[in-house]
Amino acid sequence: MHDRIHCVVFVVDANNDPDYPMTEHVQEQIKETQELMNEKDIPQLILMNEIDGLSESVRRDLSRIFHSKEVKERVEKLAHSLRLPPYTVLPMKNIDTEQCMDIHVNILALYNLRQMLRAANDYLLNYLDEFMVDKCEPTDEKSSDTM
Repeated sequence: MHDRIHCVVFVVDANNDPDYPMTEHVQEQIKETQELMNEKDIPQLILMNEIDGLSESVRRDLSRIFHSKEVKERVEKLAHSLRLPPYTVLPMKNIDTEQCMDIHVNILALYNLRQMLRAANDYLLNYLDEFMVDKCEPTDEKSSDTM
């Protein structure tokens, strides 16, 4: 389990054209990655970055992010373009230009991190039985010592 991927997060700029959020080459790479992740039942999330550029109300008050019509529409279009459910899209404000940290940015970042950890944890719980069997089976060395 240590060498397995537990969750995949695609990072996408919210300010890209919602009908064409990325080039065809990138879309093809994502499609191939998604097919592989689907085969292995690995959860996939989308981190939609720079959402503060979508509307003035969100830029002024980040706590309004989940009430913004513009953010909701972009979430739905992005989820549709990547063939994932809208609940897998995590809106995020880019914090590289922040001079003073805003409590709402911190809350949003921690919320998104928690969602990623939950997805990874759900994946691990699906394979708990397999993991426990591997841990409980005696190795050949131990069984040969007892003989």
